[in-house]
Amino acid sequence: MSKHVFSHVLLLASWISVTTAGNCSAPERGSCAYYTECVEQTVPCGQDGYALGYGNYFCEKFRTQADAFTPKGQTWFFDTMSCLQSALVSADVSTLSCAAIRDTAFGSHAQCYYSPSMSSSICSLGLHDLLSVTRIVLEKRTLLARETYEQIVSVLEKCAGRLKDIGRLQAYAATLEMMNQP
Repeated sequence: MSKHVFSHVLLLASWISVTTAGNCSAPERGSCAYYTECVEQTVPCGQDGYALGYGNYFCEKFRTQADAFTPKGQTWFFDTMSCLQSALVSADVSTLSCAAIRDTAFGSHAQCYYSPSMSSSICSLGLHDLLSVTRIVLEKRTLLARETYEQIVSVLEKCAGRLKDIGRLQAYAATLEMMNQP
């Protein structure tokens, strides 16, 4: 009986290991668990690290505030979540330091927001969705580091050529500036 129970425990442990590894190499769409269960478990950087302090934080904010977005906006942020997580999967976080994880992740942000290869791009969102993005991003002002501002500028520059209504871009930029005032 003891051997039988032991073999079931080994089988279960093996299944859990394969399941976890599978989730880490192919994060589930719409889930934020990749940041806590894969990145942070592999390279613990704590609350100030990218996985918990930025990736998971904003992933959960967008996921739990989905009703603030139109269906097109929801498609965009779920596509973006998948793109951001895939960028870290491709980088193999197990070989990176906390600083390198942060640099790699931030390095993928603008392209994931803008990516014309996805079914949606931040450039194609309406003003309602852009304002929802702005509200969420500006909720945690302490995270608005230099990298965040660089991403905003990069995305605005990329979108400028794609937006038919340049007034929409100006309104978005003015809103960013206004919301960032103390």
